[in-house]
Amino acid sequence: MDHEAKFDIYPQKSGQQILHIYAKKQDTKEAYQMVLDYRIDCKDVYNNIKIPKCLSNPVGPSWLSQKIGLCSPSHKDPVIYANDGCCTVSFSMEKTLKLTANLKSDEGKNIFHHIIQTVQNHKVEFSIHLPQSGHYVLQIFDSVVGYICNYLIICLNPKVKCLPFPALLCNPVGPNPDIEKAGLLQPSHMDPIIRTEDGCCTISFKLNKYQKLSSSLKSDKMHTILHHVIQRAEKHKVEFNIRLPHFGSYVFQIFDSNNGYICNYLLHCSNPLVKWPPFPSLLRSPVGPSPETEIVGLFQPSHPDPIVHTEDGCFTLSFSTNRILNLTVGLKSEDRQIAHNAMHVIQSIQNHKLELSVRIPGPGSYVLQIFDASSGYICNYLVSCSNPKVKWPPFPSSLHNPVGPNPDTEKAGLTQPSHPNPIIESEDGCFTVSFALMTHLSIFPTLHSDEIQMTPEMTRRHVFQTVTEGNVKIKVHLPQSGTYVLHVNVKPKNSNMYKHQCNYLIICKNSTVNWPPFPLAYTDWAEQFDLVKPLEGVLPQNINVSFKLRIPDVAEVSVKGKDFFPLTLCMGGYWEGSCSTEDCKYMYVTTSSEDDPKTKKFVLQYQVGEKNIQSGWNKTASLR
Repeated sequence: MDHEAKFDIYPQKSGQQILHIYAKKQDTKEAYQMVLDYRIDCKDVYNNIKIPKCLSNPVGPSWLSQKIGLCSPSHKDPVIYANDGCCTVSFSMEKTLKLTANLKSDEGKNIFHHIIQTVQNHKVEFSIHLPQSGHYVLQIFDSVVGYICNYLIICLNPKVKCLPFPALLCNPVGPNPDIEKAGLLQPSHMDPIIRTEDGCCTISFKLNKYQKLSSSLKSDKMHTILHHVIQRAEKHKVEFNIRLPHFGSYVFQIFDSNNGYICNYLLHCSNPLVKWPPFPSLLRSPVGPSPETEIVGLFQPSHPDPIVHTEDGCFTLSFSTNRILNLTVGLKSEDRQIAHNAMHVIQSIQNHKLELSVRIPGPGSYVLQIFDASSGYICNYLVSCSNPKVKWPPFPSSLHNPVGPNPDTEKAGLTQPSHPNPIIESEDGCFTVSFALMTHLSIFPTLHSDEIQMTPEMTRRHVFQTVTEGNVKIKVHLPQSGTYVLHVNVKPKNSNMYKHQCNYLIICKNSTVNWPPFPLAYTDWAEQFDLVKPLEGVLPQNINVSFKLRIPDVAEVSVKGKDFFPLTLCMGGYWEGSCSTEDCKYMYVTTSSEDDPKTKKFVLQYQVGEKNIQSGWNKTASLR
């Protein structure tokens, strides 16, 4: 107290005793001199207080603690009685001080890990949990001055037994002025101890600027607990999602890549039913999009959260882009084995937008990883599905990412696609894909499937292309329902080899679909020729079939069945006419030139077969 000295005297025996009081002037090196004495007549001895030898006078707050900057003490009395073994001593601070505290027994032994110190809003607080009943000394020190003051703490409750705090816990605990200096602001948890009933908690901070942070979760036995923290990073915010493996006490530490350790929290869960599995070890922090993702060139993510929950095993993830990226995407799991070449992610890139369509093979946890050919690893997501009915097969093995038209397709000379989306769903099993051609290209489309056996001839005969006036049209007839891949291969004018340039995923669920192949095109069939009808490469027996096709710069076009049937040149340059399939196994389209009218060149071949109600055309008309 100001301008007052108080002496509490506890004689250890009865009878008359003398109290000598010594004093000296403040801030001098003079020796202490006796200023007065008292005679004490003690009739009874009070044995409830035992003064430890390590207790230093003055006890409690004094002029010295106030001079250093510790004001407004929560306990002005020098003796603190803690019936439940717990007490809290606090001070307001007039200036920033780096303080430490020490707890000693009545025998002078140091009691480690029984004090938690917090520093917030110009206030320091010491929370003490005594290991058992007894007399203790709380000593407070400053990093510059040294010893400041001490308290006598007494607990007479024999039932008290407080376990030590984890040995790894560093004081001060929780947010403190040092974290603000490190750039971590507005903490979501001001208290140093976070108690969780379900074993889960989230700690977040605001940031002045993006920082590369890391974290560590350790048990009270000093063991590092791996893969139980997910870090989410934004430009001005960082968030840590923590799932404890079981009940108990844990230390959560936060580090900065440049300055090292920043702060720590004490986490406690008393629920014995808590048992959280670890996150996948393949998962990298931060999880989900981060400022580093934007640096690479991926913006505006459709899923800003790091965890994607899917009920049906499917989801689509998208980003906007400001540059052409050569990306690869992988789906990995520790719950189930995924074949190395199994494809479960479709990637499409169009109009400055990246889209990832994901189908997981079954329930469980997965890690979706995104890489760039030049930058390497970009980011990853945690994918979770709890539906036991989910069972998606991989996409066809002949499918290549990116799927659908993309910047490389346009760069190669294929523009203005009729189908900008990577997936084509066909109800009747037939459709046409077209592109504008910016340069002279030879197009070679093929159709592939893992669900039915596609011979090399079938891959070519179920697609038919026409090139007219800078435009290519690719007609597709599916042999049956199922999942297919359409490859568009191109060959520049100055090249001798075709190069895969674009592919589509084709889905047809109509079980009645059963298209025969297109007619067989011979080498004299040029890509600028246009076949309107018939498009089916297998024709019914004993009927008249109408023909319409455009073949420019020829003198005659005929259809050869049992005999030759010449076609008539009509409006628009199309040759038209009809021919009977009677007594024919094959029918051919032939051409003759003005220079050599007697020579006929075969350009198309049709097969003739009987119609079968159950399966379309019968086996005698199928490909061999």
